[in-house]
Amino acid sequence: MKIMFKTFLIGLSSIIGVTAALYGVYFGFYPNSPNMKRKDDIIGTWTTNYSYSYNDKGIIVTVKDKTSYFSNGKYNISGKMSYQAGEINTPDIYVSYLINGAGEWVINDKELVISLNNLKSTPEKFIYKGESIELKNLFPSENITHKKPPRFEDMIANGASQSYKILIDKHNSKTLEIINPFGKNFNIIIYREK
Repeated sequence: MKIMFKTFLIGLSSIIGVTAALYGVYFGFYPNSPNMKRKDDIIGTWTTNYSYSYNDKGIIVTVKDKTSYFSNGKYNISGKMSYQAGEINTPDIYVSYLINGAGEWVINDKELVISLNNLKSTPEKFIYKGESIELKNLFPSENITHKKPPRFEDMIANGASQSYKILIDKHNSKTLEIINPFGKNFNIIIYREK
């Protein structure tokens, strides 16, 4: 009986020791389990409308979108992006696309980081030297080659990330500084819709 009890205690302490070691290794590699129910103030639907100069080359990019941030760390975006080149009031070229995308987000301190996992875009309008051009006439090779014209998703890698510094953090509006890897940083304001 004493030998059996002693064997049982040795076995029990070995199992507890191995289990503790495994938990220690696991939590060493994964210190924080993902929080699937975030309570950040960014959760909700936000709208924005802004323009910026792309790399000071005379190209103006305009974005008008609606972004919904969810408590599980995902987001959806839909809206319109356009490029124009030439003079501001009379651009030589104007191209606009309707966009729809999805990705993941996280806030670290005062930095919002988004990762775009999927993006779809549809050409909406093309104007050249003041004349609107029918999209079907713009890409006639599409009928022959069955290849779609260039789209935003062709130029952006899946999982591409963007960083924003949260400068002013109010409940119904936020001022963000876009960390622009292609030019100067600039500020935008997002407004809560829901």
